[in-house]
Amino acid sequence: SQEELVALLNILEQHSAAYGLCVNYNKTKVMIVDREHDNNREIKSIGRCEVVQSFVYFGSLIDS
Repeated sequence: SQEELVALLNILEQHSAAYGLCVNYNKTKVMIVDREHDNNREIKSIGRCEVVQSFVYFGSLIDS
């Protein structure tokens, strides 16, 4: 769920801060992959992360 993902992102941020690191939310994206429900396309952001339909990962296009 969206709430669980936000909670996990908060945990990531806390653990990163413990090592002097921070999460760059300008570069952090979320892609929802759900075969049962197609209504996820209406969601624009989760927490401070932008929801995207595709992204480039090491030169390869990943598409939902």
